[in-house]
Amino acid sequence: MTTAYVEKGYKRSFDNLTTLLKSGFGAVLKDKLSLSYEGDKIVYGDTQFVMDDGREEISCAAYMTDSGASWFEGIRSGKNVSDTGSKWVELVSEVAKLYHKKYPVIEYAPIDKNWDFKPQAVLERIFSNFMPHSDVNKFDIKELPERKLEEYFGVSLCLKMHGGTGAPVPCLGKVYFKKVKNRLIAVKKNVAGDIERFLKEVDVSAPTLPSSEGAEGIIDSALNALQVCVGDSEQALNFADYLYYSPTESTIKNLLFNSKHEDVVLFVTDVQVKAISHVYLKTFAFDVYEGNMPRYRISVGLNDNLTMQCLSCGENLIENNKLTYQSGDDTKLAYINLKDGNLGLDDETIANILNANVFSSHHMQIVCPQNVRAGVAGCFKTKCMSSVVRVDNINAYKCKDCPYPEMIYTLDSGERVWTKDLVISKRNYDIVLDKKENTKVCSVCKRRFTSADADESLCPTCLKSAKLSKDTLDEAQREYRRYSQLLPIGVRLINAAKKKYCFSDEEILVFVIGRDKWIFNKLDAMKKGFVRPPKKVRS
Repeated sequence: MTTAYVEKGYKRSFDNLTTLLKSGFGAVLKDKLSLSYEGDKIVYGDTQFVMDDGREEISCAAYMTDSGASWFEGIRSGKNVSDTGSKWVELVSEVAKLYHKKYPVIEYAPIDKNWDFKPQAVLERIFSNFMPHSDVNKFDIKELPERKLEEYFGVSLCLKMHGGTGAPVPCLGKVYFKKVKNRLIAVKKNVAGDIERFLKEVDVSAPTLPSSEGAEGIIDSALNALQVCVGDSEQALNFADYLYYSPTESTIKNLLFNSKHEDVVLFVTDVQVKAISHVYLKTFAFDVYEGNMPRYRISVGLNDNLTMQCLSCGENLIENNKLTYQSGDDTKLAYINLKDGNLGLDDETIANILNANVFSSHHMQIVCPQNVRAGVAGCFKTKCMSSVVRVDNINAYKCKDCPYPEMIYTLDSGERVWTKDLVISKRNYDIVLDKKENTKVCSVCKRRFTSADADESLCPTCLKSAKLSKDTLDEAQREYRRYSQLLPIGVRLINAAKKKYCFSDEEILVFVIGRDKWIFNKLDAMKKGFVRPPKKVRS
């Protein structure tokens, strides 16, 4: 058996292959490649590979040829050569192909991290910049008992690149995506670098937390997200801003170093997906209380990535360090830096964010002097915009959840409105409160009404008096005989020969005598206490 010494430059791959042989994947390697681990040797066919212990000479020399370095000759030509480096690279390549074929998705256990994190300092920076009129000392912090899990998917890539001349050379890179509301969003390469460094601390024996999608779902989702990341020309960043490669990756450095131009453009001729990593990272989260009322939830995760959510409406005021605000007719983005005292924003940007009411609209001071039941001075509350009602005629806001119906009234639709803005209206013979703009004025009785079945100008009762039908005539005649004494005696005598009817509801009586109509308002009392007599309204 031939002994081949593996150079120190390949120590990492030697250690990784040793780990695989000791794992459950070792049986697959033995079955498919006749590969095994014996003592400190990796046996492959008739060759045993041993890690070089620092000998000055190795059994096989490496040299430069016209076609390049001899240790890559086996990969270029596909021939079996005696060079140790070439044989080792070929072996690693075969193992990698087999591994990625069997394990295209790598699951990691949730990764915890010891945070040098001070919630009070984070809260003070947010308040001092975005909520300067609020006293941070009036707020309490309650840390969540369990840290939130953030889900990431890393796509390992082999890219073939060149700098405009020469043959393309392979380069290994990785793009990470974060799962946000069932979507995969690419994260910047500095975040990807932090994830990669965290993964080096993973305990491989820890139980994983598999995705609900399964391996096939993960692959489809990750590849679709990668396609969007590469092909979306409208995104603010380009693909290079997301592509992370290890500091030990020398291919790109060599391409840049060998270029004759100051501004170097690298061209990618081919992209191959090698594997997909599924990673859960734990974030630090706490709720912000004002008295007994929870106001905000703040979570800080990887790379000081901050998200701030309003607990009243569920809106994210800051999402993964990104803050969206309106400046005139334009929607603008700002990215905060938690380590900076002013969160990495200049004074002009902070002023624009304050003018856009991004934060103040979720922390509004509601003053209600009209609510005398809450006290002599009225009522004072702090509310989110989603929990208030705007009252235009007094240019103020009122609480939607006010318990007093004389202040806030709930319509049949569920909408809560300022009671004093409502009017009394008729709806299907019932008396209700409704918005003035939703009502009409009856041309006969002058009452407001709301009814989908009513005529454009007649309330339901007056409509019945205008559209006489056989179904209602008998009852209308009986009603007239019952209430006819309310009409002036002269009217009854003059119209004795005419057909007479009466229609009624809770408020009025409508007498129909020939073509004339008389309205008797049951609620229209005079100062002396007597009810006013019927009034002729149409002839």
